[in-house]
Amino acid sequence: MYEEFRKSYMAAPFVFKNYVDLTTEEAIEVLQCRNDIEVRKWMTSTEEIPLENHLKFIESLKTSEKNFYWAVYMDNDFIGGCSLVGMNDYSGSTGLFLNPKFIGTGIGIQIAIISGEWGFMHLGIKSYYSVVHKNNKNAIQQNKFIGYTFLDTDSDFIPIELTRDTWISKRKKLLKIALGKNAEKIVYTILS
Repeated sequence: MYEEFRKSYMAAPFVFKNYVDLTTEEAIEVLQCRNDIEVRKWMTSTEEIPLENHLKFIESLKTSEKNFYWAVYMDNDFIGGCSLVGMNDYSGSTGLFLNPKFIGTGIGIQIAIISGEWGFMHLGIKSYYSVVHKNNKNAIQQNKFIGYTFLDTDSDFIPIELTRDTWISKRKKLLKIALGKNAEKIVYTILS
């Protein structure tokens, strides 16, 4: 049903390489960044993931109908990862993490905007939902700026949601921020 979600694509200057297309070396690089304390401290599961488990997980994605992951590259540098999991009727939970060397550079919001545009406008996503750690000020600020609704909670993780209608109302402004004067010329190219 979600075959298009299993593809790798490019939206200059970024390449979104589906995890199922990663080489072993690339998969190891993704895992090293995911396991870095500066990344995993914000995750719902803060445990380090063993390489064997990570490789099995990637193998399982080849047949998954609900979970999709991409490694994001720019100029052949691994920037971070994004995901769409628990897909049900074109809604799913989204996530994003950055390679620690790119934290604080502004690249995270570019990736969030470009992948949001791809999801809502090309894949037909109806809504994204997620959680953000209450102490992750950068992620909270970024998600509010993009248009996510924040729900009340007593938990360490705040539930958030972004609908297609909200995206459409903000997309021109968001794309201009992510791509500057090239916002109207965004081109997505399927790579696999």
